[in-house]
Amino acid sequence: MAFLRYARSNVVKPKIYANEWDKIRVASAVKRMDYSLKEQAERILGEPFSPEKYLLTHSTIVCSVDAVNGTDLTLGEVTYDGEKINRRYKDYKVTTETDQFINNNMDCWSRGVIEKCYKTFIGAHNFVEHIQVEELSKGKIVDAVLRDVGESLYVDILVATNKKHTELVEQIMSGQMNAMSMGCSVDFTICTKCGNVAADETEMCKHIKYEKGNVFYDEKGQPHRVAELCGHETENPNGAVTFIEASWVATPAFKGAVARNVLDVPTPFTDKLAKEEVISKKAHQVYALTNEKLAGPFDDMDFGGGGGDAGGGGDAAGGGDAKPAAPPQPSPFDDLQKELQTFLVDKIKNKLLEELDSKKKDT
Repeated sequence: MAFLRYARSNVVKPKIYANEWDKIRVASAVKRMDYSLKEQAERILGEPFSPEKYLLTHSTIVCSVDAVNGTDLTLGEVTYDGEKINRRYKDYKVTTETDQFINNNMDCWSRGVIEKCYKTFIGAHNFVEHIQVEELSKGKIVDAVLRDVGESLYVDILVATNKKHTELVEQIMSGQMNAMSMGCSVDFTICTKCGNVAADETEMCKHIKYEKGNVFYDEKGQPHRVAELCGHETENPNGAVTFIEASWVATPAFKGAVARNVLDVPTPFTDKLAKEEVISKKAHQVYALTNEKLAGPFDDMDFGGGGGDAGGGGDAAGGGDAKPAAPPQPSPFDDLQKELQTFLVDKIKNKLLEELDSKKKDT
């Protein structure tokens, strides 16, 4: 029985072009795609590809840790910390230097496993919030590359989102939807404290059940965290790990998988969109508030203009031409209401612009 595991990451660039993706491939020591990217995308999407129909997004989706030999190297059915466990591999401990690349769910992938399984991203679905229903798919992952940054291997994916999902595309471009979360199927996990291998919850050791995320110290006094290593590099063909989807999520990214000087984000265009959206929302709120507070109380009051019944006497009797109705007299509060609305909106706009510009300078 396989586990399902998830990990969140930052969107590096919400909109990317083929030549920019080629730079990512070159940085990953992979050959350029140029003209063949379109062909690969069409094969995966099952239809002609064009930038007018699909938004291409670059995300650094997952990264690796270094797994080394643990303290106890006895393999098989052994007793550890007063509990019987099943240890199949010696390299179950995550190094202190790469501990930072364990995700927020306390799951991690060794360098060897990532090298074997990263290509399973290609062709996987693009969902929202891990609702894995094919009819609700927003697009596909059309490429994936491995980038060695020294201390870790990063997996960069190229995500094609169909622009018919207009609300989602707008959220991506504005930065409101600024993170992705990958989903994968794992045949088994390994405890980073004792090395126990578990294929389902019934086989988990007490460390994974009750101590996940806790710090422990090895024989040299080095700190480590209790986590789950997904799969193992000796397992073929994919290290016992298959990436099955990447979802758009509106939650913060996990700290281990962030872009490092690849592409600038956000762009001036997305800055402008975000700023205009904030100001527009505030303006509508002010108009709604002033209309409710000022117009409402005076709706039933008569400020002159002839009064009386609308029917009168002549029209009802049907004899002769009716006199034209007197034009309605303006309310003395109309000008006051308009002036107050204009004043409040202008004041809020100026304040928001100052705050947004200040935050932009700080960053």
